Amino acid sequence: FAGLVNPCLDITGFEKIDLRRAIRKLSELEAQGKPEARSHSIAFRSSGGWTNETTSPKPSASVLEETDFGKALDIIRKRSIGHIGNFYWLDSSDISADHNLLEDEVHTIIVGNKRRINFTTPNREEDIRYVLSRVRAISK
Repeated sequence: FAGLVNPCLDITGFEKIDLRRAIRKLSELEAQGKPEARSHSIAFRSSGGWTNETTSPKPSASVLEETDFGKALDIIRKRSIGHIGNFYWLDSSDISADHNLLEDEVHTIIVGNKRRINFTTPNREEDIRYVLSRVRAISK
């Protein structure tokens, strides 16, 4: 994998991070009204191995739009770790963050326990770099 990716993105310079934190933080930011990404589907796992997943009816809708699910997710989020997050990173017209460089939404699936981020569609290199930098920043 590294041999295929290194010509455009040197992955040897990245430190290993806990992607489960990124899933939780993206969900927290969205719940606080400061979203960087819209969660289409999100799953949390308890320390006992139980998984809870919530999915919105369409990609353009956040899982938090359903008020009762949003309240339940607040409780679940505080007592578990991020497992899988299906996120649409918002473009710069959707949020007012100074650091957002995205011209269009970027769809990713973050698989926390596998330490993997899947970009589901072709993207510009600068968009991939931006998303990865934000994931690193919010995972600390």
